[in-house]
Amino acid sequence: MNILGLGFWELVLIVIIMLVVAGPQRMLQWAYHAGKLLAKARDMWSKLMLSVQRELDEAGLDVELPKDLNRTQIEKFTRNVMKPLQEPIQQGMRAYQQEVKKLESEVKGQVKQLETEATQPDRTPPQVDASSKPQPQKPNSSFGTWSGRSGHKE
Repeated sequence: MNILGLGFWELVLIVIIMLVVAGPQRMLQWAYHAGKLLAKARDMWSKLMLSVQRELDEAGLDVELPKDLNRTQIEKFTRNVMKPLQEPIQQGMRAYQQEVKKLESEVKGQVKQLETEATQPDRTPPQVDASSKPQPQKPNSSFGTWSGRSGHKE
């Protein structure tokens, strides 16, 4: 049993809480008002679907809208309507996933290659020539115009 997305035990729990909070007299009044609101909602839904169905028929579209306010019918209808829109999205997702797998395999191959190169003992690090080291420069004592000095000695 599934009413408005709630199971049997959830409905039993709600009824018990309503009995404790409101009492039996007010709970009957609330149920009466809830029934009236639900009947109005169903009437509004059927009127809305009837007018939209007329418009769709006049436009020449072959779409059958659900007549009742039933969750399973609405879900089935939305799946059927969305099916043509979902196919290009799914094709794009498949192409994206294939590209990701391709890139992952390339990266794994490069990582393996780098690991094998790093573990080979015959490779020696490049030698640095000590004579080619740059000589340290003397610090520049001229601060330019920021220090308030013009850069010349007085």
